[in-house]
This record gives sequence, structure tokens and C-alpha cells, in this order.
Amino acid sequence: MRIAAERLSWSVRDKSIVHDVSLDIDSGESVGLIGPNGSGKSSLLRCLAGLRTPVSGTVRYDGEPIRDWDPRRIARLVAFVEQATDSNSDLRVAEVVGLGRTPFRDRWRGPNATDHAVVAAALAQSGLTELATRSWKSLSGGERQRAHIARALAQQPRCLLLDEPTNHLDVRHQLELMELLAATDQTVLVALHDLSLAARFCDRLALMHNGRLVAAGAPKDVLTPERLAEVFEVDAEVGLDSLGNLTVAYQGVAPQAPTRGGVFVDRTATGPALLAQLPPPLPPEQIIELNQPKADLHTTRHHEWNGWTFETPPGVFMPGWTSRMIHDRLLDGRIEVRGRRYAAMGVGVGVEAVAAGVRGAREIYAIDVHPGSVAATIRHYERLVGEHPETSLIPVVGDLFGGLPDGVRLDVITFNPPAVSQIVSDDPAVVRNVCVGASLLARFFAQINDRNLLAPDGEVFLIVSNTADLRAIIRDALGQGFIPEINYLHDWQDGVLTFLFRLTRGGQA
Repeated sequence: MRIAAERLSWSVRDKSIVHDVSLDIDSGESVGLIGPNGSGKSSLLRCLAGLRTPVSGTVRYDGEPIRDWDPRRIARLVAFVEQATDSNSDLRVAEVVGLGRTPFRDRWRGPNATDHAVVAAALAQSGLTELATRSWKSLSGGERQRAHIARALAQQPRCLLLDEPTNHLDVRHQLELMELLAATDQTVLVALHDLSLAARFCDRLALMHNGRLVAAGAPKDVLTPERLAEVFEVDAEVGLDSLGNLTVAYQGVAPQAPTRGGVFVDRTATGPALLAQLPPPLPPEQIIELNQPKADLHTTRHHEWNGWTFETPPGVFMPGWTSRMIHDRLLDGRIEVRGRRYAAMGVGVGVEAVAAGVRGAREIYAIDVHPGSVAATIRHYERLVGEHPETSLIPVVGDLFGGLPDGVRLDVITFNPPAVSQIVSDDPAVVRNVCVGASLLARFFAQINDRNLLAPDGEVFLIVSNTADLRAIIRDALGQGFIPEINYLHDWQDGVLTFLFRLTRGGQA
């Protein structure tokens, strides 16, 4: 089935999310949808799946507009796999996969022999046959993702739309999924973050940036070093591996990259030169609007990352995309903790501690002012990491380093502080998690300095956005003898710029 977007636009409260996108996908073609976070990939997929109504433009299936189609008619042709889906129902895996047969059944009719055969085939294709009778609640994040893919296959659609389906999957299952998609005769549009994976398995790539389609074509034509620097803000080499597959090797962040409004930030700057170019805080009303809790903070919630589930206790914020900047780097070694003493400040639900334990940190100091956070960290660490003779978890309840034993010298410290410059709520738990302000960082740097907590080659990784007073924070760091540099900068395209700073002590590498 051919699927097409014709000058498609979609917006929320006058903010353009998808703007004037035209894209044709031929019958049986596999197209990879790529682009930075917030570029409009998910919204475009939802429009193409008939789940969102565009403000302008047309979606066509085999040349026919779908605006007036009912959902059942669409579901018989197109299956959509969301980026993250969950269910509180205690269904069996086979029952979840069987939901894919719903568009083909009358409301009150149960599954027939054909439905059972199709579900069995979808389970087998997804490698889930042995898990068919397992409870949904017992599955890991990766197993749940594979079950959702199996559910889509059970629809027997003519077109598959998938939003980052490789999330939560280990390397083997990522490759198996992409091989399955490449081999199918169905039309496929799949959003991916792994550019090498997209280049290897997709016929064409479509690149989104700031809500627009900026390139579409063969992988070798789309993935050029110049375009990667412009869109993804990275220095990268594009070449072929020993099998002739196109690969992307990242060398680091681009030395200069534009932020919103075309302002350039020199990412090689350090010290006073860095301080001079940092943006001021956003307007107070925008800060308050951006930092409202996304869910009831006083309930137990669940966070999934890397195929692991973390129970989030009442009073603790769910880790967000800014936290993932640290989580991902800990796990893949860009922030190297193997064999080192590591402090996870504001440890939350313990994602950093688990990542460091898996990575092989020597000592992991899990520090938080909230006892419930530290208790949750212990539970998650024991369940997901367990005991290892060369790795130890040291839980610490206290304000900053107040509970840390004397004489400890740390090799790595990470912190995503509640440094927002405006009070955004009357709820004390929200204030503690979000908006203590820049003064917290002044005490943070002073305690490291006064207690000589950082080893000679030690590193501090600090995440702060321009919802905080960046200049005051970096000025305090300079005053305590730290040398700050930009390790990573992300533009969320809503005015927010998030900086991951790496700080070392004067005279140290």
C-alpha cells in the first residue's frame, strides 16, 4: 500500500509541531524516519496513522484521502506501534497480541481459529512463543516492546508505522526486528535514533528537523557529515564497514552549533569565555509553565528505561529526558565510572546507581535528601544489579555531601539539580524536586572544594537548563576553581536550552 503526506501540518496551541511535510512511501518500501528529539517524528507518524487530525494538508492511502475514514477501516490497513505504551491489565502475552485482531471481529464475537493462527504466527515472528502464557505485568520493558510489535503484526496490516520500536531492545532483538522489517512486503515507516541501523536496513531515509522534512533519499545522500553537524549538532564520520554497510561514527559534539533563533554557542569555550556566552534565564511565566508536574507527584508511578522498570515512590519526580543525558552516558561509558568512585547526587529512583553498577563502578555513593529515594535506589539496585565483589553501593541520606564520610575522594560526580530559578508550585515536594535555585549549586561547589572531595583527575557532570540562572551557577564554579566546559547542549525547540557541563579542577585534565 502506498502512503503519502501532502503538505501536512499539525500544531498545538499555535505552536507548529509538523510544518508543510510532503512524503511519499511506495508500496513495499521501508523508510527510516530520523531526526533529533522534538523534531516532529512522532507527531508525523500519528497523523499518518489517523490518530491526529492535521490542521492542513492531506494523508492518502493508495491515493485516497483518509480524513473521513472510521478508525476500524484504518486499523485494517495500518498498524501503529507507539514509542512507549503500557497497561495495568493483567493480560497474558497472547491476549495482548490478540488485540491486533480486534478490527476484524464483531464486537461480541470472540477469537476464531483464524485469529488464533495469526496470533501464533505473530508470536513466533517476534520470538515470544515461549512467553505466550506469561502475565503482561511480569515482562521486562524489552519483552513488552516485542509484544506490541507482535500485536501490530497480528493486524496483518498493509502498512506498519513504528515509533522508535528498538527502544528497550537489546542488540540481538534490535537486529532481528530490523531484519524482519526489511524482509516484509508491507510498507514500513519506522522512526529510529540509531542512524547506522537506519542506514543498514532502510531503503530510504526521511530527515526531520524543527518540524520540517529537510532531506529524503538514499541513506548515503541523507547522512552526510555536514548535515549531521547542522541537524544533530555532532561531528561524525560516515563510511562503510567491512560488509559494505553505511556506518556513522561520532567524534563528539560539533564545535559550534546554532541554538534557537540562530545564535551560535562555541562549545569549545571554557572558563570566562564560556560564562560570557551563556543565555539568561527564560521569562518567569515561561519557566513556571514548563515546570509543572506531568503526573500526581504523591502517587506511586513506574519509569522504564533500558528494559528495566523503576518504581517511583510518592514525592519523587519521574526521571525525564534531561536525566537520560546522564543515564545513557553512564551506561555506554561516555561518562566512565568503571573501577572508579562515583557519586550520584539526587539519586531519585536509582537509575544512575543501577547504570553505574552494571558498568562496574568501584564504589557508588547514592545520595539524596529524600529517604524514600534512597530506599527505592537500594531496592532497584539489589534487584537489577545484585552483589558483585568489585562493586559496592553506599546509600547516603543527606543534604548534598552532608552525609558523606570524611576522607572520601570521588572520581566522578553527576548531578541534575533542582536549580530552576522560579518557585513553580506551593507543594513542598515540587519545590524540593525542581526549584531550590542557583544557591544550591553554590553550596555544592563549596562543599567539594572545602572538603577536598574530588580526586586529582576527578570529573563533575552537571545538567542545567536556562530555566535556571546559568551565569550565576558557572560564576560560582569558576570562583571555586573549577574549569567548566560544554559536554553536550540540547535545544528543545521551545526556548529551553539544556547544558551538560563537565567540570574539572584547575590544573587538571
